[in-house]
Amino acid sequence: MRPLELLSALIALGGEHVRIERLADALWPHVDSDYAHRSFNTTLHRLREWLGDDTAVTVEGGEVALNRRLVWLDTWAFEQAARNAQTLCGTGDLEKRRGEFLAATEEALTLYRGPLLGTDVDAPGRPRGGSATARAWCVS
Repeated sequence: MRPLELLSALIALGGEHVRIERLADALWPHVDSDYAHRSFNTTLHRLREWLGDDTAVTVEGGEVALNRRLVWLDTWAFEQAARNAQTLCGTGDLEKRRGEFLAATEEALTLYRGPLLGTDVDAPGRPRGGSATARAWCVS
């Protein structure tokens, strides 16, 4: 199902600031760019219908993004928890804030669930060597 492949590729590429051309090349690598672009537009329309909200996936300035107000990704939550732990680690009073640091680290470790897209190494748009997970839910 192409809409889910588009969603998977978008997530694999970070979920934000992904060039349309990059997604089209990942999903339709053996066709000319015009056909790939038309196929992208059709698939984007179907994905938005499937998610139930046209604003869940935005396109602006040639870039595609998941709307953070409507979509939650565990990769985004993991990155935030890891940044929180890193910030706490960099403070001069880590010993006093040890509990906070351990909580932030535990949150990050809880969010990590293994390789992105499981073992499907041929998933469209999947960056090679990536190990973050991504699960998305439209919350509208």
